Amino acid sequence: MIFVILGIIAYATSWWSTKNIIEATKKRKLVSKDVYKSKKPLRSRFGGLSFISAVIVTSFSAYLLCWLVRDVHMLELTNLIITSTYVIILAGLAGVLSDIFRFDWKVNFVIPTISALPLVFMSDPYQTGLDYVYVPGIGNIHLGFWYFILLLIGATGAPNAVNMIAGVNGIEAGMTSIILTSLGIIAAMQGKISIAIISFTLVAALLGFLHWNRYPAKIFPEDVGTWSFGAAIFAIAVLGKLEFWATLLMALYFVNLFVFLTKIKYEKMEKFGHIRKDGRLTSKYGSSLTKWLMKRLHPTEPQLVGLLLGLQTLVSALVVGLSTYFG
Repeated sequence: MIFVILGIIAYATSWWSTKNIIEATKKRKLVSKDVYKSKKPLRSRFGGLSFISAVIVTSFSAYLLCWLVRDVHMLELTNLIITSTYVIILAGLAGVLSDIFRFDWKVNFVIPTISALPLVFMSDPYQTGLDYVYVPGIGNIHLGFWYFILLLIGATGAPNAVNMIAGVNGIEAGMTSIILTSLGIIAAMQGKISIAIISFTLVAALLGFLHWNRYPAKIFPEDVGTWSFGAAIFAIAVLGKLEFWATLLMALYFVNLFVFLTKIKYEKMEKFGHIRKDGRLTSKYGSSLTKWLMKRLHPTEPQLVGLLLGLQTLVSALVVGLSTYFG
């Protein structure tokens, strides 16, 4: 029942706020070209603000429900929601700064780490004994101080991973939704109901945004969106002690990083792929996973999005199945 209430609030808030952001950004000419359309139409920017708005409203709603219900399980859920909200807000604020000032990659690599602060100061892994990573077949590996280093890596790694694979309509929110759904299922199977509820609620917020961001998109998430999406994955992984499974779920992002690093010298020559006269996408160098698929398959944009979402679904199914095997 709680999930249904919070899910409805998250979806409705995200849907409504995205609609209003589209109207506001058009009036103020805060728009960008949709490069994978033949006529290069202008689309609204800063769509990620709607996801953050939905997270904040849902967090406040959970707090009110906790005050009304006064249940110990509701209190645990509320504390976890508030912590994850802080993580997402800080990542989103860093994304706004990146969108406005267009930092170079070195700055963009560092500033998302501020999203780890709530997990350090509110959860305090070292004092609570949660400074460990669970690895199937081995058990809990306590890392002590090195766990904080892992937090910093995750805080910048997840947001930047989502950002690097961005570029085609609906792919950022779509792939993140699949990953969070998978983490929610794994959490539920492990009896971590509060984490599962938060995961599915975040998916509801993403789907509200995706209504406007799916092909043909009316709005882009920008860094404020991609970084907050990645921060959502990071927060759920850490709070639910699902770091190992989250890493496996992001396999395609590691593939994307590998392709990027092997062809990094071509990235400045070709920031985006190209659309042919027949509406299919292509790329000269294939310097990312999406551009590599463009170069090899020449798909239309909907076909490319469908392929990537299908691959993510396959990866997620395998990881969920593996987590079931290891209990």
